[in-house]
Amino acid sequence: MSIRALSVLALFVIAALTAGIALRESTGSQRVTIAAGPDDGEAYALATAIAEVAERHYPRLSVQVVETAGSGQNMRLLEDGRVELATVQADVRMGPSARMIAILYPDVFQLIVREDSGIERVADLVGKRIALPPQGGGQFSTFWFLAEHYDLDPTGLQAVPMSPASASWALIDGAVDATFRVRAAGNPAILELIEEAPTRLIPLGQAAAMQLKRPALQPGTIPRGSYRGFPALPESDLPTVAVQRLLIARGSLDDHVAAKLTRVLFERRRELMNLTSLAGFITPPNLGGGTYIPVHPGAQQFYDRDRPSFIQENAEPLALVVTLAVLMISGLFRLGSRRRKRRIDLYNKEVLDLAVSLDRSTDLDEVRRCRERLFELAAGVVDDAEVGLISPEGFNFFWFTWSMVNGRVEKQASVLEASAHAASAPASEMGS
Repeated sequence: MSIRALSVLALFVIAALTAGIALRESTGSQRVTIAAGPDDGEAYALATAIAEVAERHYPRLSVQVVETAGSGQNMRLLEDGRVELATVQADVRMGPSARMIAILYPDVFQLIVREDSGIERVADLVGKRIALPPQGGGQFSTFWFLAEHYDLDPTGLQAVPMSPASASWALIDGAVDATFRVRAAGNPAILELIEEAPTRLIPLGQAAAMQLKRPALQPGTIPRGSYRGFPALPESDLPTVAVQRLLIARGSLDDHVAAKLTRVLFERRRELMNLTSLAGFITPPNLGGGTYIPVHPGAQQFYDRDRPSFIQENAEPLALVVTLAVLMISGLFRLGSRRRKRRIDLYNKEVLDLAVSLDRSTDLDEVRRCRERLFELAAGVVDDAEVGLISPEGFNFFWFTWSMVNGRVEKQASVLEASAHAASAPASEMGS
């Protein structure tokens, strides 16, 4: 087989491999899993909406939503590499793999008590029966943080962990006096509970003080009428503590997948809101929310899409720098040009001086010395031209001058050599 045929075959193989790789990338599916908490929670509903809209617009992207016990378990699953994304409360201890995608919505602390429980404030919980979310979740640890802040004696609290559904039935049945939830205001499950049992919400102040211990916490409010319009429940805006619900990803999640999901959150907001109103609260991450989690590079690509480039942001200073640089370079070129002109002018002056001295000389030895000097000057100009000390134009001008003077030298030398030969000829003939 000829070399040309082998070359054509090699090019064909390379093209086929390239096409195969491109086809595999275009047809390959990508699968991600979101740990989203209990299936009756807002986070699970929002994650399900995100999965539905994402798959609608990216058919090769498969998003699975899994039910978990809450934020604590979600973070463990993320760190273990068993899921790629998770919804978590911002006050949960974040692992090193966590990267921010977006802030989903604010959760608020909600202490719901039976009207006949005698509980008017947090301190009244001592000696009462309290239904808590399951252990291992963010809500469970949040309640004990709240109790510690208010200096409640743990031994005096009859706290029983149970599922949200069991806690609701226990409160309705009077088996417990209170239950604690960290959920969005207007939570459907809490609304259903309030409709089934005579209950009220207890204010939880001191949010700013708690923020000193957990920067992710913020002052929050349960708006008047969140659970009932008439008579309003709560009766007025109720102070409480808020914590943002976050969507986080493993740092190893493919940048393109993270960018697609982030695009769904913000560019498909209307479609998400058609599935859950909580999508209206989604906002980009910020470092002021107390989380201080690095943003995933893929999500950052989306957030930076409209940000002007470095050149655009610094157009005027860069234009000034470029202008000054051009002026400096132009000045250096002019300075170099002047130096080269001055150098060739010196060479030309010496050549012309040799021409003047040649006109006054009748001495053959002096003419020969002029010729030697001319060749020395020519050699010097050639050397300087090679290293850039003389421009091509200057070299050509010198060569024109040098050629004229060298012609005169050669002619003068020929005349003087002929005269010397003529003068010596008779003397030799007389001697013979």
